[in-house]
Amino acid sequence: MLIEQSFGRALADVNLFDRVSDFYIEEQFTGAVLLEATQYGLYLSKFAVGVDARGSGVAQDLWQRVLAETGALFWRSRRTNSIHRWYEKIADGFQRRSVWNIYWKGVDLSLLPDLIRFAEEKAPDFVD
Repeated sequence: MLIEQSFGRALADVNLFDRVSDFYIEEQFTGAVLLEATQYGLYLSKFAVGVDARGSGVAQDLWQRVLAETGALFWRSRRTNSIHRWYEKIADGFQRRSVWNIYWKGVDLSLLPDLIRFAEEKAPDFVD
């Protein structure tokens, strides 16, 4: 499965897919974005790019499509995740927390405390 292969870990809860409200999948199935509708807006649950497709532009293409169709979203990434530098470049802002970096793009700034709390308190999706 692309999600587990991309993150190098097994999903803790396969019901993750039941929470997905929107998704974007690259035509060759080498990348995917999964979004969840929340009371604070769209939460980018997973942004996965297959190992063989990294550096090929798949991530940028998916990101442009998601932004064109959604406009606003927020997400988190483990502080140890090497992708955080790219996230810092594409986000409007971010907050470093103990375990997670929380990012946002195009969101209502008055919602920041709530969406940061939501992202920080969300259970991990993968088995550690």
